[in-house]
Amino acid sequence: MIQQSVFLTTENGTIDGINPTTDFPQNCEIGIRVLGGSKTLQRRWVAEFDLMVGQPYLGRSLTAQDTIVSVGLWGDVIGIVGTSGFGCTIDRITRSDWVYTEATWNIYKTANNWTTAGGDISTPQATFTSPTATGDQLITDQLSGMVTDAIANRSGQCLFRIKAT
Repeated sequence: MIQQSVFLTTENGTIDGINPTTDFPQNCEIGIRVLGGSKTLQRRWVAEFDLMVGQPYLGRSLTAQDTIVSVGLWGDVIGIVGTSGFGCTIDRITRSDWVYTEATWNIYKTANNWTTAGGDISTPQATFTSPTATGDQLITDQLSGMVTDAIANRSGQCLFRIKAT
């Protein structure tokens, strides 16, 4: 029998290369910020989903015995500034102790720097195209491997960073 579970994140925020010491908890922005002639600094969304502890929004928590069939990341897109449909990557954050209310471009928690500014990550997990419309949107459906890895190796913590490419 196929079971569907829906998880909401409450631990998320935006890290910003233009404001590298400011945290933006509970803010989800992805894109390129233009400052002067540079287009290299980006806003990145960092988030955590706990898949094995606590109660999901819908369904049940996952277990190590579950077989993951498909995973989708949905978002309520409330605005698009500039050109939509740009390329993005979603990467697994390697710091399991990052703190969403403290994380900035430079640090993953107070007094602890990321090894690489902008977030310490593993090899990119998935690429996708950003939404082109507002409202509820399927951001990507390429996360089965990331969720399977979170259950098998990370105590159910699915930690990720999304950035524009």
